[in-house]
Amino acid sequence: MKNLLLPALKIRLAVARPQAPADSVLQDDISLIALISSAVSSASLKPYATPLATDEIKDWDALGDSFTAGIGSNGLSDYIDGSNGCSRYKQAYSMQMNADTRWPGDPAARKLNFGACSGNKMQDLLDNQLSDNSPLVVATIGGNDLDFEAAINSCIIRAHGWPRIPDCNSILTGIEHKLQDFRFQGKLDKTLLSLLVKGRVNGGANPPESFQLYVNGYVPFWNEVDTGCNTISWEWWWTTEDHLLTTGLRKRINDIICELNFQIKRSAFRLANEGVIYVEGFQDSYTDHQFCDPKADTNLARPTSPNTWFWASDSPWSDGEGPTTGGSNFSLPQGILNALVPDIVQRASIQTQGLDPSQFSDAFSSKEKFEAALDALASSYPTIATYPEQWHRIFYPKGTAYSHHSDANLNTVLAHRRATTTETVADCQKGSGDPTLISQQDLQACNDKLDAKGDNASFDNCCGGGAAMQCGPILAMQGTAGVELCGDTEQCIGCARLANYVQGIINTCMVNGKLNGATQDINEKPGLSVLISFIAQG
Repeated sequence: MKNLLLPALKIRLAVARPQAPADSVLQDDISLIALISSAVSSASLKPYATPLATDEIKDWDALGDSFTAGIGSNGLSDYIDGSNGCSRYKQAYSMQMNADTRWPGDPAARKLNFGACSGNKMQDLLDNQLSDNSPLVVATIGGNDLDFEAAINSCIIRAHGWPRIPDCNSILTGIEHKLQDFRFQGKLDKTLLSLLVKGRVNGGANPPESFQLYVNGYVPFWNEVDTGCNTISWEWWWTTEDHLLTTGLRKRINDIICELNFQIKRSAFRLANEGVIYVEGFQDSYTDHQFCDPKADTNLARPTSPNTWFWASDSPWSDGEGPTTGGSNFSLPQGILNALVPDIVQRASIQTQGLDPSQFSDAFSSKEKFEAALDALASSYPTIATYPEQWHRIFYPKGTAYSHHSDANLNTVLAHRRATTTETVADCQKGSGDPTLISQQDLQACNDKLDAKGDNASFDNCCGGGAAMQCGPILAMQGTAGVELCGDTEQCIGCARLANYVQGIINTCMVNGKLNGATQDINEKPGLSVLISFIAQG
């Protein structure tokens, strides 16, 4: 059963977001199926083939932004020389992953092409990061395209942009709207597809169609339930009650991160049949280690302990992950203020009267001027040479946290490699007449086996229903939802021909292992009309 790319399809999706209102509806999408078909055809690419577990991986790429680069983890001694302004560190999850002994092949012969660069956006990844000989890519990308740093600045620390720092609500609303904008969603789709095509064309994988792209999401920063931070502000220069770390603000920021993850996951699932895999699981490890969680640090105003897995403004620059006892006397905001406003009286007026700091230094008027001033100070005064890196690493994970990213990524890589090519069609079957379960993993495993065999067996044979399954509902999850393939006259129109397309739809709609209710109208030219309905089973 080979992957089938249907031409010129237009799809209308209605898929529920995790924890979103039941009536939430995704905007109309341009069909990626047609885009994939065009790209595959123009590049003379073959359908995806899952690599063997025994295939040695000699080269692989770690691409993306600061989350892949591992900025600041865990101190200057971990900085990788030759990062060329990208702030790559030895405790990055890709570096920890590369050192794991579970990889197939000789570890001495394995090379990590570490292209991730702090501050990069989606287009930067495509333009500058991919190597020429990699069979496998791991990436985190998308956060900088939303300008999430602006939200941290406007809502939390208020370090630059004086005297008119944008309103927190307007910044968050802008990001929320952008996440629902089809142009941003399309940019994610295009980035993953372009990276996939480039990876195959480069020929690092053998065969090229076994190239794999593993896509990561981001991590919510906050414990959004505990009320201990409700009266705390992390503003750098002047503390007010206008920017407190309330549960409402923390939940809203977390929700934005979860929505971004959902959009990334959705784009990856739409390309699942072509070798794009979304990596899950590491976010759960952050429970009890987020900001504003008393289990991580009882000093919620200055959470610098190792149990807090993100770098805070007051985290000291050292080779560890924070003081284990007694807290920290270091304050990055105070150090920067001392350096940019040498006059003690002026500093006092900022900190006690709330005066606009840009009155005394233009460095506070914009992000660009602020960061340029930090770079200039670092090059002139060795004692504060680390300030730029300390500034950039705020709200990014520590090395211990990245170890969980590493485990999740490598576990996912190993799970998406097939053990043998000798299975028969019978090995795929779930049992004659038993349509009670076919998960995404079951379907992928079956597809791999049939691909390896070179067998164009019918989809209903693979599903295990035999003749009893033809034209009937194919249950996609245990008692949760069904997939019904029928034409306008209720006539079965070719499960085998549509099998892999249906798998792509299943992947798209999988949320936490379940299918959500959706109706999709699909028009294939010329003339074939298909109604695919995901029907709730009670």
